[in-house]
Amino acid sequence: MSRKLEIYQQTGEVLALDRALMALTTDIITEYAFAKSYDQLDSPGFSDTFHEALLTIYITGHFALHFPIVFPLLDAIPEWITKKFKPEILPVIGFKKVGITATVLEMK
Repeated sequence: MSRKLEIYQQTGEVLALDRALMALTTDIITEYAFAKSYDQLDSPGFSDTFHEALLTIYITGHFALHFPIVFPLLDAIPEWITKKFKPEILPVIGFKKVGITATVLEMK
């Protein structure tokens, strides 16, 4: 992160700090939880990150606290429907299916 900040300082380019911090947090959590960083900090301009998907999950999570049926319903929605109506959430769906499933299988 500090190297990225230096680059932005040298170039004078505007830094999207919310995206940078989300990338840093994602890299730390994935490295800690799954022993594999998704290298979100290496994304040019932090554009290819889980930023929008995680914000969507965050908002949905607050709603689901009051209505616990939300997540089982969302899990039942076919991927092609999600791709059509909310494509920014696809990286998290793929992350969930590949990342968590693979981690669980490795633990067995």
